[in-house]
Amino acid sequence: MNESHISLRDDYEVTGKELDTLVNLACNQEGVIGSRMTGAGFGGCTVSIVKEENIEEFTKNIAIACFLGSKNYNFGETLQSQVGIYMKEKFTSLYQFFSTFENGDVKLFKQILNKVEEEYPILKQNQTILYEKIRVMALLELAFHTDASNRTLSFEAIAKAADMDLNEVELLIMRVLSLGLIKGKINQINQTVTITWIIPRILNKEQIGTLAKQFEHWDHIISKALDDINKGELEEACNE
Repeated sequence: MNESHISLRDDYEVTGKELDTLVNLACNQEGVIGSRMTGAGFGGCTVSIVKEENIEEFTKNIAIACFLGSKNYNFGETLQSQVGIYMKEKFTSLYQFFSTFENGDVKLFKQILNKVEEEYPILKQNQTILYEKIRVMALLELAFHTDASNRTLSFEAIAKAADMDLNEVELLIMRVLSLGLIKGKINQINQTVTITWIIPRILNKEQIGTLAKQFEHWDHIISKALDDINKGELEEACNE
């Protein structure tokens, strides 16, 4: 299996950085007999053969690696994947910890981290990455709950949501912009950022409820505009 993946990577060049990373992670785990990409390549999945007694540890380590990945900010998708479902069943505290990223809940993140970091030392070793990720998600969540017609956020509001110093907010915004998670402009004088686009992501039930309220608000605005147009046309007809 390992040689097959190497051939697909080097001879046919159809794997990619992400698939190679997953295979390398798998091959470095205890009890893994072999691992390779599956499918046509250029994305997709990997398949690994793991000894039965090592499956739980293997799944836990792969799940943690997925959340720590530098480009993974779609936590809802990871939590709803088979890896996330398995983690929810077997590693409840770890699942609850990573669920805080989905809503960008910094305070709950800190509370649970204090409880689980001794059980999972890798979390303690990667606190800098985890804190950056949770603050990025806090900013995205704040933007998501802001009216899209006027999505201008103050540095102060971001600092409060991300539970961070005000003088660190601009660097956070620049980081989120550089990751391609949002598009917008920073106003240094007014200490605000105007967001024109947010990257689509998998939503949980609460977030879908928020989106539904936004649709209701837009529907109300459009209905009012149509009523005003119809009223104006009626008055114009009467004047004629």
